[in-house]
Amino acid sequence: MAKRFIDRLGAKTLTVLERLYLFTIDLLIKLAPGVMVVVDRLYKVDRELFYPYFERRNIGQNDYTIFKLQLLSALFLILTTLFIVSTVGGLKYIAFGGVLLIAALFIIATTVHSDFEDYPAYRDFFLSYFLLAIVLAAVKVKKPFIATGFPFMHFAAVAVVGAAVIYAYFNKKHARNFTYGKVVSERGIDVDVKLNYDIRSNTKPQTVQLRNTANAREGDTVKVRVEKGAFSIRGSRPAEIIGVEWAY
Repeated sequence: MAKRFIDRLGAKTLTVLERLYLFTIDLLIKLAPGVMVVVDRLYKVDRELFYPYFERRNIGQNDYTIFKLQLLSALFLILTTLFIVSTVGGLKYIAFGGVLLIAALFIIATTVHSDFEDYPAYRDFFLSYFLLAIVLAAVKVKKPFIATGFPFMHFAAVAVVGAAVIYAYFNKKHARNFTYGKVVSERGIDVDVKLNYDIRSNTKPQTVQLRNTANAREGDTVKVRVEKGAFSIRGSRPAEIIGVEWAY
């Protein structure tokens, strides 16, 4: 019963998100002549000023894109929290929150859509958490529906239930127990494998040493099985190579 409810709620939520997403993108396209001038300048600053710092630390373009989305999501959540505790007013929340949301939607619709093979998973994940923050902001205008001595208990209840629904539905629709990596060096019976951020397996960017059970060579793309914890807060642990996907 609970599983069926989560499935229905998740499907309806993603339908609403997709409609909102398409509407926003359509609006951005209509405003494109003025918007694109600003976007081009921001991209130039990003490429010339910010990304070189990450590139020198061996952070790939896709991982950098995810970092920007995580940063925008975190800032949006902080802004929502400030709005809930009445530190930020409604107009400022709408203005600054709108900028953060539009920036995230633009990155998802352009860079993620064109460069990420698992685009639907990244789109659903980030839009879901933006929606959860918006729902929390909407709850602020309602009277508390939980009688308690703690003034923000109802926000905590909505946040916990919302996060649990997103986690359960995302795992059902997108999660997997493997990822892909590139062999960067050979060490006898072991190899060093470079892994990028993978939201479907919850793998963090890292280079790991694994037993070369698939006779992989330097430059090969390999399939790596991962082991997840209860909530995988620290990310999944790469366990073993289970195949060569592309030989160099």
